[in-house]
Amino acid sequence: RDCMKRVLMVLMLFMAGFTLTSCGLETDFIDEIKDGIDDVQSAVDDLKADMAALQDEIDELTALLEGMQSGVDDEFEALKLELEALKAQLEKTTHITIAHTNDIHGRFEEGRGSMGFAHVKSVVEMLKLRNPNTLLVDAGDTFHGTVFANLEMGHTIADLMNMVGYDYHVPGNHDFNFGYEHLLTLRDYADFPFLSANVYKDDERLFNPYMIHNIDGVDVGFFGLTSPETVFKTHPDNVEGLVFTDPVDEAQIVVSELEDLVDVVILISHVGTAEDTLVTTHDVATEVDGIHLIIDGHSHDVPAMNEWVNDTLIVSAHEYLKYVGYVDIIVVDGEVISLEAHAIGAEEAVLLGQDWAILQYISAAKEAQEELLNEVVGFTNVRIEGAREYVRTQETNSGNLLTDAMQFVSGADIVITNGGGIRDSFEAGDITLGDVISMLPFGNIVVTKELTGAEIIEVLETVTADFTGDNEIGSFPHVAGISYTIDLNLAEDRITDVMYDGDPIDPDAVYVVATNDFIAAGGDNYPHMADRPMIAEYGTMDAALIDFITFLEDLNDYEFPQGRILIIHPDND
Repeated sequence: RDCMKRVLMVLMLFMAGFTLTSCGLETDFIDEIKDGIDDVQSAVDDLKADMAALQDEIDELTALLEGMQSGVDDEFEALKLELEALKAQLEKTTHITIAHTNDIHGRFEEGRGSMGFAHVKSVVEMLKLRNPNTLLVDAGDTFHGTVFANLEMGHTIADLMNMVGYDYHVPGNHDFNFGYEHLLTLRDYADFPFLSANVYKDDERLFNPYMIHNIDGVDVGFFGLTSPETVFKTHPDNVEGLVFTDPVDEAQIVVSELEDLVDVVILISHVGTAEDTLVTTHDVATEVDGIHLIIDGHSHDVPAMNEWVNDTLIVSAHEYLKYVGYVDIIVVDGEVISLEAHAIGAEEAVLLGQDWAILQYISAAKEAQEELLNEVVGFTNVRIEGAREYVRTQETNSGNLLTDAMQFVSGADIVITNGGGIRDSFEAGDITLGDVISMLPFGNIVVTKELTGAEIIEVLETVTADFTGDNEIGSFPHVAGISYTIDLNLAEDRITDVMYDGDPIDPDAVYVVATNDFIAAGGDNYPHMADRPMIAEYGTMDAALIDFITFLEDLNDYEFPQGRILIIHPDND
């Protein structure tokens, strides 16, 4: 605009100059006007040059923009195709979550590290909100192990599992503790299937070997295996007539049947990974192809065990409802592309709260069990002494009674159990079921192992090494089948006069020793026990004591002491 104004002004001046010239009035003013016209012409020329350069830049920018637009169009088209492919893949993708527990052993409520079923329910509900395609399974040893469970032979635990919403269960060795016939009753009572492919009676499987579960269009095959150790890790009478076949052989049979029927193969296993186990879950994963996931129990493995063996993921949730494990499985177009294991501990579960209905059930069931706890199981006319100041320092009639009961049910040569496991006394009079539970509240199991005479002496030496005669020690060894002396005058080798069947124990002979499963695992610093394989298990100690009391009919004048343990104090001759 400024240029145009200047041009117009010059033209006006030019016209004025022309007029003056035509009138003969040429002056210096006209020359100045001509110079101005030249300046304008020069400015116009410069403007044209600038406009030409600008046009070139515009042309270059236009070409650049056209090129960029072409690239954007190509990238957009590629992205569009990629999104369409992802959408198509997503339509074929299924996210499955398998939550799992194992080795609950009758733990039913919060406490002593357990989250309890009321928290399990909240955990599972949270997982189902996160992923509706969530199932819950249990890998065995579930219905037995606490008063709450044992009094009603597992029915209370089955009720709680029904309320939580379990989908599958594999029987563990301790699930047979009430006898296999009763386990079949629990199977029929439960709202979820029991699976085990390797338990046979009369050449027929006792349980369903496997079931196929369709989850959002994906066929998942679940099958179960039970430890062959069940034949000696429950009382033999409980499994009489049953055959537990090799888990590897049975897994190969089942997987060959499932591989053409399902997209995902999951083994729920009560077999375990312990080195002293006859056949391990590692053996199954190593020798049988086609198993995507093994949810394991029996060996009480560390929480959130997340171990790959070949192409199989093996997981476990430890024990006693201390954890709920879960595995996320991604399946695309029928193919498993990822498995990832996680675990939720009791401390985390507390944050989710407890299911009110389950808490109400537990409260009502415990109240109803009071009547059962008052059931009379025997009689004694003497106090059966179970106070800690006695059972942790000397021979007592409670220690003698308990070890006699353990020998009665197991037939062992020798029995050793710790005084710390005896928690109460029987007053003179009727003995109730509640009295027995109060004396033996931990649900420990009677087990047998083999030790030499020399090792038995070493056991006694080790667990009494800190005993002064006055201090209480939880490891104090009560015995049956042998007697021994602790000579506190000696600085070492204080265990003397260990007698078996009236003669000094033979250091080289091998003896069958019954004890409780706590000691058998090395508890209370008992040596050699954890290193020896299990020979057999015989149910809980409280059940053994009740059986023995029933056999005796009464404990009138139960001899005390019997001279099984002699303590020589420094001030004694």
